[in-house]
Amino acid sequence: HISGYAINTHPALPTLLHGVLIARAQLFDTRITIVLTLCSGHGSYLLSCAFDDQGALLLSSSLDLSVRVWHKGSPEAAFVFNTASPCTSVSFIPGSQFLILAAMPEGASIFDLRMHR
Repeated sequence: HISGYAINTHPALPTLLHGVLIARAQLFDTRITIVLTLCSGHGSYLLSCAFDDQGALLLSSSLDLSVRVWHKGSPEAAFVFNTASPCTSVSFIPGSQFLILAAMPEGASIFDLRMHR
């Protein structure tokens, strides 16, 4: 059973990323229906999640005003940054080190993952 507010699929593998319970993202293999990784660290419900175009990095946002970047398979975030309001949509820009974050009422902003700004 898959549930949660945030859900996204891997670009090439039968893998699903979704928010479960409070403060967790779950990486799930859809072929054999098992949990591959449970990513913990957010302090509230997940609102959005994404894979990069290679499927190696995961991105999640939460009501706790944080955005986290994860290496696929790692239960701990590689990078965490805080936002002024919850990001309702997050995405990687394909082929780059940039993220797009959308929040209300600020709108969309671009974040450079390598420069951390």
